[in-house]
Amino acid sequence: MNHAASGAGGITSFAFSGASASVIDSLVTITIKGLRDGGYGLALLAFAGPLAEAWFMLVVALLPLGDTLVVLRNGGTRAVAFGVHFATAVAVLLSAALLFLV
Repeated sequence: MNHAASGAGGITSFAFSGASASVIDSLVTITIKGLRDGGYGLALLAFAGPLAEAWFMLVVALLPLGDTLVVLRNGGTRAVAFGVHFATAVAVLLSAALLFLV
């Protein structure tokens, strides 16, 4: 399936901006992964409760911390490492703390 020709809005207009097919495929993959991860978290919250979700989020926070290290060790900018990945870890840890308080 040609991702550049499918969908309305973002991907199509991004494709016409001159982006390569591999970049578009990466965006589609990231979007799908994000939707699935969010769905898992919502299902856990709905069926297991806030305490289980809090522990889940605590463990999930390790992933963006790892991403921070990967970016730094592979020549990425500190701005991306801390501004994107580390900030994500902090937000996830904050959500875990709030869920523990429920």
